[in-house]
Amino acid sequence: MKKNKKIIFPFFVIFASLVLLNGCKKDEDKKGKYVENPDWIAPIENNYEYQMTYVGQVAFQGKINDNTQTMVAAFCGSECRGLANLKYEQDLGLYVFYLSIYSNELEGETITIKAHNKNTKRMYLNCKTLTFVNDSSEGNINTILQCDK
Repeated sequence: MKKNKKIIFPFFVIFASLVLLNGCKKDEDKKGKYVENPDWIAPIENNYEYQMTYVGQVAFQGKINDNTQTMVAAFCGSECRGLANLKYEQDLGLYVFYLSIYSNELEGETITIKAHNKNTKRMYLNCKTLTFVNDSSEGNINTILQCDK
């Protein structure tokens, strides 16, 4: 019986070490990064010449979000170019965001859409990427912005 204990103990130590090192990490890839309140600041419209819009509903991990404090933001690099909360459209029974995105370039800038799930306090940093085009509109009230990472 002592021989079995000598074999099992090292295996247990290695297994426990792997669980502690890997299993306790926050699962940011699947659940977003934990953030109580993001420090996103809405852009000042007058600082920009051009505008486009993005409209839709937001889903986290496949579930449509219904919290009007949930935020959707547009970024060009690290600069916030648009910020919106979900709005409840009572006639439709939907929670929709209406995001105005601003630029000083007529077109071509890469815009990254991020979102903060107020229910879980998780921030998703790459929900969608789009190209800025002045006076264009992306999505509609039935478009689902899927945020998984």
